[in-house]
Amino acid sequence: MHITYNGVSDRFTPSPDMDLTRLHLREAGIEGQYILYLGKIQKHKNIGRLLEAYAMYRKEFRTPLPLVLAGREQGTVEPIASIAERIGIASHITRLGYVAEDLFPELYRGA
Repeated sequence: MHITYNGVSDRFTPSPDMDLTRLHLREAGIEGQYILYLGKIQKHKNIGRLLEAYAMYRKEFRTPLPLVLAGREQGTVEPIASIAERIGIASHITRLGYVAEDLFPELYRGA
């Protein structure tokens, strides 16, 4: 028998003060519920496919959530703005760019 401990830091547990979480998110330009991508924006991450899937989701659901992208664009990847504009979802995406690790728990809690 092997014991496997939780692989997630206690920092990511639900906050007892969600009002504070919402305040921090509002300061980052995020209101309400959202879908989150948090990671580097690199070619092998296939962000273009994520945006296409998000566009399909928007067509399927009556009240779709906005998409928040948090991460720095690196390497040679078609700019997110041009992909989003081409498929008609640019106004539904919030791009945060680089996010300090301290904000990760807040972003996950809000998503």
